[in-house]
Amino acid sequence: MKIKKLQILTLSLITGILIISGCDLGNTTNPRIIELETDCINTVDCEALISIGFFSALQAMVSPHGAHMNLMADQSTSTNHFLNFYEFADEPRLKIDNRPTFASREIFTEIYDGLNVSVEFANNVLKSQANIDPQFKDKFLAQTYFMRGLARGYLGLIFDRGYLLDENNFDTITEDDLDEVIVSYEVLIEASIDDFDRALNIISNSSQSNIMLSAIPDDENSWGQTIFVDFINSFAARVLAGKARTFEEAQQLDWSRVLAYANKGLGGPESLSNFTDFILLNSGSLTGLFNEFVNITNQVVVGNFDTGAGYLPTDIKVLHLMDENYPTSYPEDSVDSGVLTMTEATTNDPRLAYFKYTTNRGFFETTRNRSLFSPYFSARMFANNNWQSNLGRIILITKSEIDYIRAEANLMLNQKVDAAAILEASPAGNGQTILSTNLPSVQLEYLSQNGFSGGYSFSGNESLAEFQLALLREYSVELEGLGGIGLQWFFMRRHDLLQEGTPTMYPFPGRDLEIIGQPIYTFGGVENAGQRGTASGANSWKNLRMKISNQ
Repeated sequence: MKIKKLQILTLSLITGILIISGCDLGNTTNPRIIELETDCINTVDCEALISIGFFSALQAMVSPHGAHMNLMADQSTSTNHFLNFYEFADEPRLKIDNRPTFASREIFTEIYDGLNVSVEFANNVLKSQANIDPQFKDKFLAQTYFMRGLARGYLGLIFDRGYLLDENNFDTITEDDLDEVIVSYEVLIEASIDDFDRALNIISNSSQSNIMLSAIPDDENSWGQTIFVDFINSFAARVLAGKARTFEEAQQLDWSRVLAYANKGLGGPESLSNFTDFILLNSGSLTGLFNEFVNITNQVVVGNFDTGAGYLPTDIKVLHLMDENYPTSYPEDSVDSGVLTMTEATTNDPRLAYFKYTTNRGFFETTRNRSLFSPYFSARMFANNNWQSNLGRIILITKSEIDYIRAEANLMLNQKVDAAAILEASPAGNGQTILSTNLPSVQLEYLSQNGFSGGYSFSGNESLAEFQLALLREYSVELEGLGGIGLQWFFMRRHDLLQEGTPTMYPFPGRDLEIIGQPIYTFGGVENAGQRGTASGANSWKNLRMKISNQ
């Protein structure tokens, strides 16, 4: 019997996409809208499939459920039970509830479904590419492979395994073939890189003069060939670096390969354009695609910006990285009659302005774990709690992140002087994150400028732990909100910086395990520390400064 599960998921999700976008299902003249029953039968329908496939993948990459990855990475904190935030932030760490009956299973399934829908649409286009007008074929195929690479890559970055379906088997797979098509995260990521390489090869060998990235919803989301190439290389670097779940795996990673992609990525020495970021324009109210991840992690509640509190406040970790005298856990006695009494952090790093000090307790519950409290919330990406507006740009990847990947790759290749030089020129040292559009907070005058320089100095004589501290600070401070879900979690797990018992990946969703008749399993929990999928805590960020001082 054929497995229809993916098709069913596609129908339900696409219905939601079209409703969210305000699309008229009866409108068959708009190339960005298709009837649900339509395959890639002509150029117009194929373009529509690519467009909706991009929507599905990109919305997953900025899902509000990325907030849980922030909590596991101690980027945000919470004692709020909404969507089980507390359970992901609590210490000692808890294991993931992967039962099909888990009330908040959408934390996993919505991301998983969105990415798989994108893969299925890509496979449909690739299978039916003979139906595409030859003058558009290379352009469509390059975009389709890029889209499938993104979706496969994020499935591999987030989950321990998933379906590896392609244009030859996605609509014919049977239950007897499950063992062959359910593969590990390593295989998914290598398949992702292969897709990125296919896109690059099509662009490189095409007779078309300018293969654009233009299928992402909204006409303003269009970029020329050189920028498109830089985007592909940038994501290839991110995905490949994120393959490692532990520092041991990171040591075995081919970092020269990561560096090769990063050098050709945004701002790299071999990049083809002078672009500094991949930012989607005119999102939200026009297309239904908006930065839900930043929207939920930068909400201000119980008051206004000046006197309020964050819905998911900034974790103490971030402040500790800028102020070594700041604690690694909130002092439990620093609450007086519901008011936070802990003092402000002090640092020479001007980027402390990215975070707003408050004494407002907000949603913190004193009956729960007070060590999770924090007197700061994120200010840099604040947009009046309205990221659905046209101000709400979706920042997918930046030159600064590529710089940090280049520095990390050089570090892992034992080229510390080169790593130090890159950090010196980045926002860690004397550089700045220069975006192609102002951040909403700057536009709304909560901050005085787009970016700051950290002002740190690097020589190349630093120890591994000192480099790890520097890179962790950059991921936590400079890249906060600049790159979609999981960035800090991906980085911290490959350097063993997560707290003991923190999940390092999500299990194959329990809902789907039940459907295919396989046992339910999970990751996380201090009782499972050091086992596959669960951080050992051996190099936890809480001990990193002490490790450095003892060297």
